[in-house]
Amino acid sequence: MAFADIMAGRGDRHSINVLVAVNNITHAFFMMGRGTEYAAICMASKEALTGLMSRFLSTASATLRGPEIVAIQDLMELHNAMLETATVGDVERAHLLAIRATKTRVEACA
Repeated sequence: MAFADIMAGRGDRHSINVLVAVNNITHAFFMMGRGTEYAAICMASKEALTGLMSRFLSTASATLRGPEIVAIQDLMELHNAMLETATVGDVERAHLLAIRATKTRVEACA
């Protein structure tokens, strides 16, 4: 829904935060050794989200550019595939890793 909202021109801070959460969980699965062969998707989506957030902060508009759209679509597809093959325990561990990694990044910036 967040991606659809952004594509329809209705994206807001919440929409961006949802996509960032998707990226963080996907990255956490990588940290657990899952899907590491798709690291390029994670890097491209990180760059796309950085551009999206930067534009949002400067213009209050949540817009994606062409290559960023593809990167986020690929991220969403990878994220969904990872969730389809994950156990509840895997998702819980990925969630905790994502929280820990986010907290560490925030503390490093303080």
